[in-house]
Amino acid sequence: MFLPPPLVPGGLIAPLAGAARARPVVSGAFLFACGAALAHPEQAGQVGVAYAAFLALALLALARGARRGLALVFIAAFLLSALPRHDAATSLRRHADGRARPALVTVTAIDSQRPRNVRLLLDVERIGDEAVTGWVTAYPPLNSPMAAALPGDRYSLSRARFHLIRGFHNLGGWDYEQYMERRGVAARMSVPSGSVITRAGEAPNWRRPFENFKRQAAALYAGVEPGVAAILKAALTGDQGLVSGGLRDIYSRAGTAHLLSVSGLHVGFVAGAVFFALKVIAFFALYPVRLRWASAGVPTIFAAVGALSASTLFALFTGPTVPAARSAIMAGVYLAAVAMGRGRDFYGAFALAMLIILALDPTALFQTGFQLSFGAVFFIAVFLDRWMGAPADQDVAPGAGPWWRRAVNRSPKVSGYLLVTVFATLGTAPLAAYHFNLIPSLGIIANALAVPVFSAAVPLGLLGLVAGNETLIILAAMLVDYATAISAWVASLPFAYRYIPSISAWTFCFYYAALGAALIYTGRPRAVIGLLAALAFLVTAAAPPLASRWEKKFTMRFLDVGQGDATLITWPGGAILVDAGARYDAFDVGRAVVAPAIWSAGYAALDGLFLTHADRDHVGGVMGVAERIAPALAVTGAGAGQPHDLARQAAGIRGTARDAAAGEVLSFPGNLTLEILNPPRGALPYPESTNNLSLVMRVVYGATSVLMTGDIDVKVERWLIASGANLRADVLKAAHHGAKSSNSPEFLEAVGARHAVISAGYGNRFHHPHRDVIRRLAKAGMAVWRTDQEGEIILASGGGEPKLTSYQREVIPLAPLPWR
Repeated sequence: MFLPPPLVPGGLIAPLAGAARARPVVSGAFLFACGAALAHPEQAGQVGVAYAAFLALALLALARGARRGLALVFIAAFLLSALPRHDAATSLRRHADGRARPALVTVTAIDSQRPRNVRLLLDVERIGDEAVTGWVTAYPPLNSPMAAALPGDRYSLSRARFHLIRGFHNLGGWDYEQYMERRGVAARMSVPSGSVITRAGEAPNWRRPFENFKRQAAALYAGVEPGVAAILKAALTGDQGLVSGGLRDIYSRAGTAHLLSVSGLHVGFVAGAVFFALKVIAFFALYPVRLRWASAGVPTIFAAVGALSASTLFALFTGPTVPAARSAIMAGVYLAAVAMGRGRDFYGAFALAMLIILALDPTALFQTGFQLSFGAVFFIAVFLDRWMGAPADQDVAPGAGPWWRRAVNRSPKVSGYLLVTVFATLGTAPLAAYHFNLIPSLGIIANALAVPVFSAAVPLGLLGLVAGNETLIILAAMLVDYATAISAWVASLPFAYRYIPSISAWTFCFYYAALGAALIYTGRPRAVIGLLAALAFLVTAAAPPLASRWEKKFTMRFLDVGQGDATLITWPGGAILVDAGARYDAFDVGRAVVAPAIWSAGYAALDGLFLTHADRDHVGGVMGVAERIAPALAVTGAGAGQPHDLARQAAGIRGTARDAAAGEVLSFPGNLTLEILNPPRGALPYPESTNNLSLVMRVVYGATSVLMTGDIDVKVERWLIASGANLRADVLKAAHHGAKSSNSPEFLEAVGARHAVISAGYGNRFHHPHRDVIRRLAKAGMAVWRTDQEGEIILASGGGEPKLTSYQREVIPLAPLPWR
């Protein structure tokens, strides 16, 4: 058995050396992964790189007989990952300027079906008169001719626009551009209204028959409730586009989110069901006519070949995703060994699957699906092998051994099933906490109840699709509905889940050190080392949120949320959020962007949530944040209407709600005050509108002051000047994303700030900020900071002169490496 230990004690040298020589494919796979990690230090992190280097050197030193070959594997992985790649999409990016041009494209794949559109992956052949190369994404609406496309269909468009891929640039946030770059996607395509779309033929594409089958089978879901149908479709075909955010939350909080995507578990369902069914059929078919064949293992060989074919087809049918590919390869190796009468080698199959996937895409090492899939399977096998398996040279009596071994001996099947869930959870807990900031405390219970239901629903549903039988689909949907009810029930229980701040890389090391001690050692060394590692794990996990409370700086993070607003304010003693970005049909900025930014700052709760006004780009993401990071106080402007309802709903989770009006001062522990300057109570001295009712606040910490203006226009600005309110500030949050109807010269003079921050979306359709506003700000002597150009803007102060920087200035200069 091979284990990559956090430490290499002397007593483990011989077993490790033997394992490295006995299974060179295992050592090679881990060395390949180490090479990929060392080639990407910006993604692996310092601790990850140090661990990878240590493991690589240890394996090379131990595997004496195969050192040269393993060294070549390591070097090859490093070079394959680190050398610059030729970018075939350079010509396409030159046209990604938003101008409308004729284009010729071929549908490469159908990513997902959405409520209002379809996401397609297109291969661009020509733009205008120039031949180009590269993939783009497109989102044609359901009434577009391209919404009915199949892979291989070619389309001629009289007018198409191409835009560079741009995500949200926030410290600690998800890098969408890098994700799309890994997939080979160079740009995004949009089709202006009035464009003529003509089908221009068909190109060969291996996905076409699978997608055509999915299209024809879509009518079978007609009798199923839409939410259940969306989950069933996700489990059977890999298309999660119709699964709502609410359903995702239920499964995530219950710890059963892996059931929503096609993973190794689903491939295992299919392979196991087909293997069992074919073995029974072959045995009863051969028994009357060829008894010798039936008893000589022919049914097993027949079942193994059939299950291998079925699992491979299922993986191709659904994508394939990394977890599905991993499971298909491992199942293929295992079933091939069964068919040939060879021994079953789990670790060899595991390592081969890792090698194949990393050879095709070394950056898959950093994908969430890769880490969770391989991590879960590895730790299941290691725990079962190390703790559950009796030593080969010992006879263990049924009533002997520790209590857990006696329990396994009494009911091996039930215990084994439960232990698989426990071991998978133990092995991937820090990974799940890192990627999702969520600990589903009762996930073991939810999986124990829901996984058997899905294990029947997936083969039954696939049989219904293949047979075109609506009754089987309805039966599978009933099982899925039951699993959803189980997940919802578990998620509703007290202490069922907890959202946590981001954990550090050291937390990983100490957690796996504790696991390693439990697996490697016995007796007193296990207890001592395991206890020390567990204590270090708890300290490093708790340190970030504790440190955030002792933070000595006042910080304002003007988050990049596209065309919208969200500002996180932290100071010694607490955190406040002002607005939460937008929410769209298939994307919640509050859930996907704002909440992770708060977690990355080390906070799992908010002292205040302020909603400036009712526009969707300011309050759309409120509940997505509040359901994850509960606010103790929610505040909106007097007479604001809808924002007040949202504030009460958000505060109802754990807190209170109130409104605020001009003249009030809200004080928070730690020397932070918010002076409310707008709106006034009673009759308004300016024309009423949603924007003019915006909360205008002067945020004061020590000698540092920031004026936040919402979306007010020039009429409110004039009233604020006439009211005699103190508008002076070091930093101005420019009104209405830099619109021309706001930010008047008189108002800028009254504020007298040295810096102006503008929150606007990259390439937004409103053309914010207006060039006249940029000129006004410059004339007023203000340095202009824009989220559409620099990403997140960060203000930091100890109470005196504030210092500003941005994502672009903090992160981008660190990214290029000498060999990239």
